[in-house]
Amino acid sequence: MSPRILLAEDDKNIQMIVRDCLEAQGFEVQLADNGEEALQILSLNAPDLLILDIAMPVLDGLELARRVRQTPKTAQLPLLALTARTLPHDAARAYAAGCDSFITKPFTPVQLLNEIRRLLHLSEHPR
Repeated sequence: MSPRILLAEDDKNIQMIVRDCLEAQGFEVQLADNGEEALQILSLNAPDLLILDIAMPVLDGLELARRVRQTPKTAQLPLLALTARTLPHDAARAYAAGCDSFITKPFTPVQLLNEIRRLLHLSEHPR
C-alpha cells in the first residue's frame, strides 16, 4: 500500500507541482485548499503525512498544526511545513506549533522527497 499524503496548500500551482512529483514516486496525494478543509479530511481518515503551508486562508498552517497535535487521532501524524516564510523565527514558530520539519519555497523535488522519506522512515520509492 502506498503512503498517503495530505497536502494543505492554497496555491494551485504548488498543489500541482507537489502532487505530480509525489504521485510519480508512488505516493497517494489528497489536496486541501486551506486548514479547515484539511481538518475535515483528517476527521474522515488520517494520512501517513501532512504537508502544510503556513499562510493559508480560513485556517492557517500554524493553527492547523496545533489542532492536529491536540486531536488524539492525529497527534502523532508527521507534519511538514512547506512555506515561503523564510525568516528564522518562522521556522521556530512552525516547530513550536507542532511541525516535525520545515522546508522553504522555492524547493527542489529532491529536497521534498528526501524529507518525506525521512519523516516516513522510507529508504527509497514507496512502491
